[in-house]
Amino acid sequence: MGEAIEFRKVTKRFSGNTILDEISLDIPAGSVTVILGPSGSGKSTLLRCINHLEKLDGGTIRIGGELVGYQQKGQALYELSSRRIAAQRSRTG
Repeated sequence: MGEAIEFRKVTKRFSGNTILDEISLDIPAGSVTVILGPSGSGKSTLLRCINHLEKLDGGTIRIGGELVGYQQKGQALYELSSRRIAAQRSRTG
């Protein structure tokens, strides 16, 4: 069975356009979830953010409780090295 995915206030912008606007969502482990919407609504962007192929402009994503693409020290987030991001991707698929 997979691990739960948690989105907290996920925000992504491109060229001043807000594509993902503070998305908060919990996807339970083992569930089947459909992301549905018209072209340009942010579906692919959301999926790319899950594997840190796109950097977030705000918010966090956790898979199985592990922060994706960043480590937290106090209130600050620091981006992981490319090597650690690659290791995360290999574990999440």
